[in-house]
Amino acid sequence: MQIPLSGTSDQELSNLIRKELKNYHLADELPHETLSNCRSVIDQLETQSQPNASFAKRLALNIVLEKALAETHKENKELATLLRKRYQDRETIPDVAAHFHMSQATVSRRTDNALDALAGNFRKIEGLAWESWFNRLESRLPAKLYTYLVGVKKIEDRVIEKLSDPDGPGVVALAGIGGIGKSSLADQITRKLIRTGRFSNVGWVTFRPDNEGYLLEPNLIKAQLVNLMAQSLLPNAGPLTTERQLERLADQLKSESYLVVVDNLETQAEADEVVQYLNGMVNPSRFIITTRAKPERGTCLDLDLTELSSEDSLNLMQQYLETTGQTKVGEVDRVTLNKIYKIVGGNPLALKITAGLMQWMPLERIFLDLEKGRGDAGKIYHAIFWNTWETLSQDSRLLLQAMSIMGATTGAAAAQMQESSGLPDSSFWSAVDELIIRSMLEVRGSASSRRYAIHRLTESFIETEIINFDED
Repeated sequence: MQIPLSGTSDQELSNLIRKELKNYHLADELPHETLSNCRSVIDQLETQSQPNASFAKRLALNIVLEKALAETHKENKELATLLRKRYQDRETIPDVAAHFHMSQATVSRRTDNALDALAGNFRKIEGLAWESWFNRLESRLPAKLYTYLVGVKKIEDRVIEKLSDPDGPGVVALAGIGGIGKSSLADQITRKLIRTGRFSNVGWVTFRPDNEGYLLEPNLIKAQLVNLMAQSLLPNAGPLTTERQLERLADQLKSESYLVVVDNLETQAEADEVVQYLNGMVNPSRFIITTRAKPERGTCLDLDLTELSSEDSLNLMQQYLETTGQTKVGEVDRVTLNKIYKIVGGNPLALKITAGLMQWMPLERIFLDLEKGRGDAGKIYHAIFWNTWETLSQDSRLLLQAMSIMGATTGAAAAQMQESSGLPDSSFWSAVDELIIRSMLEVRGSASSRRYAIHRLTESFIETEIINFDED
């Protein structure tokens, strides 16, 4: 699917609209493909009681033309009236000339002007329809958790190029360690592809097993994926059996161009099983998966997300501190940030959490703890999370523990979180704000269905270091 008017000049659009105005009353005459495929016309078509009837596309186009005429009437009543008389009322040029006390040559010239004005308003209506459509698709994605991404331009451009190519790979895997930014990159790529009009629909599936044991059973991995995709992509999928979900998904994905993200795979067993299933669903649909373990070579286009460079790491920390209000623009000490980078490396999550610690803990203490783990990612994360935990308010600690017990790595509603934590309104929302600023809580879902989640690394720390420690 491409945006119909993107390559159509103003003159070409005026000529197309002139032809369709001439056919205004010809119910069975199909409109030109360029106009009948316009988003505004499709939207009108979908509201009709008989969208498959022979006259439906003509009626839908006429409604959009009416809207454009109404806008033209606001700008120039004479031009709009001329078009109505000439095409809708089917008056001859001599009759229109007599009505306006013009020569026939002037009527012809004014008609050209009127058509140009009408085409301009038609294009505006079409632009608004596409913007509404883009917003609808974007509302199906998790909430955007970043202002901008650094150090990923090359890989982003490559994925967009490959997924925009009808002959390109059906599945692209973004692979990398936890916290490296796989989900954020998949989100940004999806948002950019939405804006190209390449895909008619999108879906986002956050993959997380119900229990660890099922990982030994590949068939259950597929069943888990099918169930999650059905919930995301199919209306009223709940009562369906897995077999019926499979059938419905195949019909949907093979008949309509979906872009689906399967996020948060962890093992190669998961990645291999998911890629194998998705490869059977490509064309016209395409898929992005994010995974810590790369799928078997040759089954898809797999791309490694590596750590950020020194410059990108410093820019990320500076941007994070400024956008969260922890420092003013230009006041970040880049020498200090470079010290953090040299110890922590280029993992975005680790960089942001560590940079945020500077507002709560003496720098000497931060560097002393990090130095103990230099060269060992596990020890560094251990130090980062412990220092963060020690500087959190008691309410934020309670909320994090509650979310870990809930298994809220895929997201939980605010009411759920508050009930589980037992915090009153004022304390609860203060804790939410603190955890978001400290990069310990992610905001997901659309504006109408906001959900909050913790990163898998955060959950692991809470479970192994805090809850179990408290029990001991």
